[in-house]
Amino acid sequence: MKLPFIPHKRINKILCLVLFAMALAFLLIGGVYALLGDADMGILLCVPAAISGCFALLYAVLWAVYGKKEQTRQKKIERAAQLLAEPSGNRVTYHEFVLPRPQLICTAKRRFKKISLALLVSGAVVFVILYGVLFLVNGFGGARHLLITFVFCVLMAIPGILVQYAIFRKYARKVPERILLFPGKLILDEQQISAKEIDHILISSFLPATKDTSLLYRKLILHTNGTVQEYTIDYRYVSEDAPHWSGYGELLVALQSWAEQNRVKLTVDYMN
Repeated sequence: MKLPFIPHKRINKILCLVLFAMALAFLLIGGVYALLGDADMGILLCVPAAISGCFALLYAVLWAVYGKKEQTRQKKIERAAQLLAEPSGNRVTYHEFVLPRPQLICTAKRRFKKISLALLVSGAVVFVILYGVLFLVNGFGGARHLLITFVFCVLMAIPGILVQYAIFRKYARKVPERILLFPGKLILDEQQISAKEIDHILISSFLPATKDTSLLYRKLILHTNGTVQEYTIDYRYVSEDAPHWSGYGELLVALQSWAEQNRVKLTVDYMN
């Protein structure tokens, strides 16, 4: 068995938390069995709990190691970008960016439907293969047995569909339609934010410096007076079914210039 050792902080974080949750679930179920008098089943469930816990600890270590490596690499890229940056004292600080929001959301919806259909088809294929094997081994078990097997295979696809729907809804809610940069303030749709209110801006790079990132779309995150406002722009990887806005590179350059002139801390996230 080949373990998924992925050199990326975010992936290892997800694996660590998922496996920790599994270990906790096995322990809780084992404890319930023990309380109900079935000590053997309780002890048996401690085995997968221990295995999940060990792997969770492993990925926690990888999470910390790759987190440190990414932090160091991020700082190196930032220093290199500062050396290559041109002075922006004479640049115009007014910019207006109009995003094709309806088209982006429509494309994201098509992507969700396409992936959901693929998951359902995969469940149907698994049903045919699984019941085909059962039929060859034990023969036809009746309509009830056929229905139970089919429902089981369909249920296997539901978690993936729900995850994809959550991704689509988050994207649709947070993609802006208009971004305006003025001296001393910026406007996102109907919200006006003064430069003095902004503690920190985090924006995704045009392309990530690591190919193992699990982040699907480019983000613009504003930290203002203790609050965090997150916006999604478009998907990182251009494909036929992924939302894409060609003006993202211009927005990135203009926002860097705006932040420099208005003395706002801005970080370009090259790792995610």
